Amino acid sequence: MKKFAAWLKSPSSDFVIFILILVMLNLISAGLFFRIDLTSQKVFSLSPSSKELVRSLEEPVSVSVFFSDDLPAAYKSVGQYLNDILTEYQGASSGNFSCTFFDMDKPENQELAAGYGINQVQIQEFSDNELGFKNAYMGIAVTYRDRIETINEITSEEGLEYKLTSLFSQMIAESNALEGLDGKIEMRLYATDALGAFGISGFSDLEEEVLRAYTRLNSENMDRISFRSESPENAEAVSIAGRYGFQYLTWQDSPDSEATSSGVIGLVLEYGDEFRTVPLRLARSLFGGYGITGLDSLDDNLSAALKSLVSKTLTVGYVTGHGEIPINSGASGNAVMGGDLSAANFVATASDRYEFREITLEGNEIPAGIDCLVINGPKSKFSEEELYKLDQFLMAGGNLMVFLDPFEIMMPQGQQAYYAQPSFTPVDTGLETLLSGYGISVEKNYVLDLKCYEDMNMRGAPGSMLYYIPVVERSGMNQSHPVSKNLSYVLFLQPSGIVLSGDETGSGFGGRLSKTVLAKSSPDSWLAENPETFSYDLMTPPSGETELKSRNLAVLVEGDFSSAYDGPPGSGADADSEAVVQGVTASGGHLGKSVRPGKIFAAGTSAITTQQVVDQNGTQPVAVFLRNALDYLNGAEDFCIMRSKGMSLNTLDTKQGGAVQAAKLLNQYGLPALVALCGLLAWRHRSRRRRAIRSRYADMKSAGNIHAENGADNDKA
Repeated sequence: MKKFAAWLKSPSSDFVIFILILVMLNLISAGLFFRIDLTSQKVFSLSPSSKELVRSLEEPVSVSVFFSDDLPAAYKSVGQYLNDILTEYQGASSGNFSCTFFDMDKPENQELAAGYGINQVQIQEFSDNELGFKNAYMGIAVTYRDRIETINEITSEEGLEYKLTSLFSQMIAESNALEGLDGKIEMRLYATDALGAFGISGFSDLEEEVLRAYTRLNSENMDRISFRSESPENAEAVSIAGRYGFQYLTWQDSPDSEATSSGVIGLVLEYGDEFRTVPLRLARSLFGGYGITGLDSLDDNLSAALKSLVSKTLTVGYVTGHGEIPINSGASGNAVMGGDLSAANFVATASDRYEFREITLEGNEIPAGIDCLVINGPKSKFSEEELYKLDQFLMAGGNLMVFLDPFEIMMPQGQQAYYAQPSFTPVDTGLETLLSGYGISVEKNYVLDLKCYEDMNMRGAPGSMLYYIPVVERSGMNQSHPVSKNLSYVLFLQPSGIVLSGDETGSGFGGRLSKTVLAKSSPDSWLAENPETFSYDLMTPPSGETELKSRNLAVLVEGDFSSAYDGPPGSGADADSEAVVQGVTASGGHLGKSVRPGKIFAAGTSAITTQQVVDQNGTQPVAVFLRNALDYLNGAEDFCIMRSKGMSLNTLDTKQGGAVQAAKLLNQYGLPALVALCGLLAWRHRSRRRRAIRSRYADMKSAGNIHAENGADNDKA
């Protein structure tokens, strides 16, 4: 034991102890490890929604990775990033996420990849100063339950987390919309029992009909929905009606008394802080009494409300009937700069999460289950009834995505079509007045900007500056908001200016709304307001610098709105009430304020949704910007951050020639020189350290020899 203790104290044990410490540290770190992501955009970290998705998995998700090893450096980093991000998913999960990496040099793994439908892709490779091509595997296969989905040609790190999370989310949603929810969906029927005495048609069968629909819906959704019926009265009934936007009913307690009572009829699905109402309303029948409407479509409305509440694939309403940009390619659209346009690319880029459904407001109600409406470039006027429906949709917690054009552009036809200038006619849809009631004013002008798109192929004038296509750079994009964060530039085609009422960055209009400018032109922009003087070829900057300043191009207003109407159109001053029928007065049909917070995204151009600027794959910054806005309106702001990771360019703001040249030289020669200097300093430090160690051990050896000689002398004595 003494020998072992002496050995531990001696220098000869240092190496063995060092190895033992390394082994222990590795064993400990295998269970306790952490990573620090120092990138400003957190490119190498999972977003909260991704973590929540894999953490709430109730059944296993398996990812098979088929990625070649011997790849050029540019693609090898993609493989490493894929490895890292999948490890993050696995670490964040509760054990129901796994990934397997296959050696693609083995023929059996190549056959397995082919069985999943993953084939080799051709990539560029530099070898011996020559550009060549190489075939490689760069794909994954995801298995969940009985579904298998693949992602092939993973050639870039950009947006990879978004693609993975979207795929996982879509597979889970198509298998079971309620999977991963903590607790049950609550379905509540509010029907005051006292209303049964007034002969309301359908009231006696109301609870039975709702129970029947609930039983069907619950059985189709793995018994994840609970149900209860309540009979609120008086103040409680009025409070519930105000919270959910229901009608409430009042009546006299007796003919000889002025005392009144109140009741309510309504149906709601609720999960956490979110809820969706199911249309059940009182309407006067042809025979003079009240009847309950909505029972004949109760099953469909309940399914739509449930999907809207919890599903990861949502339905978006696309308003038609006023000359809007068509939703499909090939349809007749607005002739802007030649050719028929459509929003087909915009719709296609959102098809992984959203289903677009064309709706007509004239004579129709907005369908249940739709929480977001897109109004894209209307040219004709909305009726008051249609505008009122949009207002009440917003008050009920709906969201509006509005693209308004200041002018309708008509291209010349016939022999003069090539040389003649288009005509510009001001557009008045009525939406301008409606939006102004919420503090958003879309102006009748075009914003022209010196920071604009430069057309290298324009006829007769290559390199022409197209002032009507502002290039909104990073400084003009709101870098603190998920919709516009990380975007380095966005093209705005033929935009008008937007003015916000009240403080643009403060509490907002009326103190209940939050207003945000998402994109604005550069300080070198001006307005073109007179359509008679418009000419694409003759647009020139103004002579006076006082006219140059930034203009808002896209804004977001959200929160609790107040209705732009006092009541339904044509209802008179007492808009909140109907005539007394059989002693009962139905009130609350008009929503004077929001029952749920709503959102409005507004842009002064519809051209940014067309194929002129939106590519089919949705990779252009303007496509990402539009998709982010759609996600934010529908409560998926984490998806915005995931999608735009890595898209921001850290560009120099220097404009002076000497400073630009100095920055160029610093990047070309200064940084390599700095790296070389750091290496030289490190080498010098290590050299001094080695000399110090050698000197120390030489001294120790010399002292040891002297001790040995002294011992020998003592022995001789």
